[in-house]
Parts: sequence; C-alpha cells; structure tokens
Amino acid sequence: MHGLPGSRVSAVLTELGLSDQAAKTALKLTPAAQRRLAFARLLVGQHRLWLLDEPTARTDLDTQELFARLIKQAAANGAAILLTDEDLTWAGKCCTRVVELGDGRVTNTYALESTNDKETPAPERFSPFKVPARKEDRILLYDPSDILYATSRDGKTYLRTNSEEAVTNFTLQELETRLTGRGFFKAHRAYLVNLQHIKAVIQFTRNSYSLQLDDKPQTTIPLSKQSEKDLQELLGYQGQF
Repeated sequence: MHGLPGSRVSAVLTELGLSDQAAKTALKLTPAAQRRLAFARLLVGQHRLWLLDEPTARTDLDTQELFARLIKQAAANGAAILLTDEDLTWAGKCCTRVVELGDGRVTNTYALESTNDKETPAPERFSPFKVPARKEDRILLYDPSDILYATSRDGKTYLRTNSEEAVTNFTLQELETRLTGRGFFKAHRAYLVNLQHIKAVIQFTRNSYSLQLDDKPQTTIPLSKQSEKDLQELLGYQGQF
C-alpha cells in the first residue's frame, strides 16, 4: 500500500512483538495483540501525523509501556502526535501538552515538564498514585499494584493486600473509576480484582466460576458468568474447559 518492501512488514511486526503471530488472522489475536497490530499498520506507513484514539484501551501493562516508548521515539523523529486517553498517568509518560475536555468543551490546558528534568518536578496530577484506606488509627496509602482486590460488604469497601486488609472511603464503583487503566477488573458485583495477581480461572459447573489469586493462601474470588466472558475476550484465553 505504501510502496515499501515486504521486509518493512517483518521489521515492524518484530518491533511490536508480533513476529511469532504473523500467520494468525486478526480475529484470533488477543485484544492487546489486536491493538499492537493496529499500531503496526501505523508504523509501516511512516506517517508524519498520528491520530490515536485511546490507544491503551484493553491492553496490558507491557503494551502500554511499548506504545509510550514508540510514541516518544516517533515524536523525537519529528512526527506530530495527537491522542485521546482517560489514563492521564500513562499519557503523562509520552505527552508534552494536555487538553482536558468536559461535555465537549475545553476545561483546562497545560504543558507537561520533561520527565528528564530533575530540577523541575512534574505536575502534581502525575505524582505516584495512591489509594487511601484506614486501619485502626492510621491512614494507609496503597500502591495499586500491591492491592490484590477490593470488595464491598456490610456497607463498607475493603482493600486487601498480601499482608493486611483496610477500609477505604471510596465505594467500589468509585474505585473502579479511579483505577481505570491500572489493570483492575470487575469480577463480580462485590469484587474488583487486580489482573496482575490472578493465577487461574476455575470452572466448577457450566455457569459457575472463580478466580484463584497468587497470594500465599491462594484466595478464590467469585467470577460471574458475564464477567468470565468479558475476561475471556480481554485476555484472549479459550472458554469451555
């Protein structure tokens, strides 16, 4: 399509980590791999203007890091890039200017300092994200990656890590919104699970599922039938064990 040699395709697939899946049809790729394929099509053309609509949607952390690196590389080579994304923490890794929209109108706009400029701190909104919770007389601040899951019971929302449990003032729905783009998945109406800590999907009956976590007691979390279908699509594994 772009008058380039076929070797260019192979080179781009390798750069996107797709060379071992080159013989697959796009529909058989995982959602994250499909996103990588779309990015590969962009790279093949060597365009000078990039328009990206939520490029990190339904991708894993490795893909997000890869996209951020490729975007910064393209910008350094002279490409102009405009992207939309809800995850400002991720976007802050590769963007130089942010325009915030609300109800179709510009509500705020500001420049981002270079992450390599150690003398000038990055804007506060891009400081490390923490989830506050209370345990006895202390306010604990959790890194999202340390949270195994959040659950709602008796009108309260609890955060569970490998070592402790604490109560947060956020509802489960509010947590789901705040943790968008950080690898959390609504496994059940009362459980929000960190995908990075899932060890296995267990099927008990045709319509009964659970998630097994990678913590020491190998905690199991209920998984609704619809959520199991969503998880299949998200991670790309085959159902009906």
